[in-house]
Amino acid sequence: MNSKAILIRLKVVFLPFLLIAITTVAGYTGLRWLLEIELGALHLKEDLLNFWIPIFLPWIPILVFMRKRVRILAVRGKSDNGHFLYQLIMGLAIAATIIVVQQYMVKASYRLNEVTTAGEIAQFPAEKYFKVESYEVDKNNMVPYYTANVSGKHSQDFNFLIYYASPFRGGENNVWLGVHRHDRVSNGGTSDEEKDEAFEIFADQCWEEFHQLDFWKATYFERVPFSDDQDGYFESIKQSPLYANETIEDVVILTASYEPFEARTGSSFQWIFYSFLIGSFIVLLMVAIPKTDRKEYTAFVEARPQGDDELKEFLQYLNPFGEYKLAAILININIAVFIWMIAEGASFMSPTATSLLDLGGLRRAEVLNGEYWRLVSCMFMHAGVAHLIMNMFGLMLAAIILRDHVRPILLGLAYLTTGIMAGLASIWWHENTVSVGASGAIFGLFGIIASFNLFKRFGKEGGKSMWALLAIYAGVSLVLGFFGNSDNAAHFGGLLGGIIVGAILAFFTRSGSSNTDEDVS
Repeated sequence: MNSKAILIRLKVVFLPFLLIAITTVAGYTGLRWLLEIELGALHLKEDLLNFWIPIFLPWIPILVFMRKRVRILAVRGKSDNGHFLYQLIMGLAIAATIIVVQQYMVKASYRLNEVTTAGEIAQFPAEKYFKVESYEVDKNNMVPYYTANVSGKHSQDFNFLIYYASPFRGGENNVWLGVHRHDRVSNGGTSDEEKDEAFEIFADQCWEEFHQLDFWKATYFERVPFSDDQDGYFESIKQSPLYANETIEDVVILTASYEPFEARTGSSFQWIFYSFLIGSFIVLLMVAIPKTDRKEYTAFVEARPQGDDELKEFLQYLNPFGEYKLAAILININIAVFIWMIAEGASFMSPTATSLLDLGGLRRAEVLNGEYWRLVSCMFMHAGVAHLIMNMFGLMLAAIILRDHVRPILLGLAYLTTGIMAGLASIWWHENTVSVGASGAIFGLFGIIASFNLFKRFGKEGGKSMWALLAIYAGVSLVLGFFGNSDNAAHFGGLLGGIIVGAILAFFTRSGSSNTDEDVS
């Protein structure tokens, strides 16, 4: 084994990875500690700060600083190279350490506050842990909140969630104890009657368990942070006749802990080092084993292009002044709206119907009451990051196909028009369903593609490919919609609207009109 070549790979790839890993972990943790714990100025949900940001954050420095460096490694994959796997492993190694650090940092940064009664806890808005000298939980005034959602890649799981909230006596009805339970059944192979029966059994078991809990044995209490669980407890408390606060955010919700306060961090401190060392060792092996690609190494040293740059190719779809103007503008708007939704407290993975409706989701009753703007707002909202990614892929694909056939302004108007038609179809079919997502408008774009194909706008050979694409994307999406959690009424409405709009465009526009810089101003 050539020791000089190994040293080159360590210098060019591994050592920069270590520097990026340490800087990213320390930078994110330090910034979060300053903004959230020290200044109290960071108001984002716990799962976003503890998990989702750490998962996605490492991709920024990895793609910026490492994508050219890993090309000096002589590895190959199915699509010309296997360098993406290296970047993926590097990102996951950094993410794992960040996640462990967050678990430790948040718990270790707060001290235990001793108070006489639960009512005094409201005087410590920036504290997390409390030891209450004298307290009594009013189980007789316990209120439950039942909710459910679907999860899984294909919405295969149906989840039951129950939130119990009971006031502390002497807490002026402003301090409550929370208990949370959840269970799941199969979504696809279980009838509604079976789900109802399973939920009733689960609810009865939780009710009995709640009344048997010995809260007086708690060693300390932990304030529930801004999270989906907090939202569930708030919904529970709002149903209680004891709740009289104008602002639900003023209510303090505590959960009981029965372990010593010193054990709250568990072994998370040790796992900070374990996770970092394990991830670094894996990357070290992956760097040391393959040979050095001399051609790519020479190009890297001389700062010459190193073949195809996948990142630049991807970013062109986000450049509103680039080749794909309309797609870039719409994708950026959808991403910006999703970020705004997260900042407003919506769940990153699976927002509740209530939160979606509050932020602009579509439902029949609100539209009939004059809130027509929801027909537009809903098509830029998404029920989680997976929903957003899938729709943006479909939007990008449709925009690429139509780029040389419809001017950006006309295609943008067609997108809005078919999206509104999809929304109208949704509220006509569904009486009490909250609908969000760009898929109705995207099906509208595929409806335009179908019309253009009928008018021979793609040529004979291209037409065959278009029918195959429509069958794969639109057909599969519609079939999955019957078994998943998709709004097929909006899909059919958008598709039909797109076929009509496409026929009009095909009749009144010239075949082969291109998307030039003069098309938009």
